[in-house]
Amino acid sequence: MTFSFCLFTSLSPAQTTVNLAEQYYGLGTLECAAYSPDGNYILTGGSAGAFLWDVETGEVVRMFLGYPVFSVVFSPDGTKVLTGSGDATAKLWNAADGTVIRTFSG
Repeated sequence: MTFSFCLFTSLSPAQTTVNLAEQYYGLGTLECAAYSPDGNYILTGGSAGAFLWDVETGEVVRMFLGYPVFSVVFSPDGTKVLTGSGDATAKLWNAADGTVIRTFSG
């Protein structure tokens, strides 16, 4: 069983980029979250980007940085994550190393 939630807000163009300090420290709003299929991780998205958290330790293990993220989901096998961003794109990421596999726009 998977769990996710999303809140929908709108940002002005001036709010579509965040500085590295905000991204690193996770400042900003929380918009959405999803549990990994195995239950070991939580992926959160918000005004500072997306963060992959270890459920047991509470530590951030991966950051998916860029525009504000309004939606997140894991692939069924947990190896990929998809984020929906404030720049009108969706990005497919490799969950293990944080690299972008593909960007969808339209």
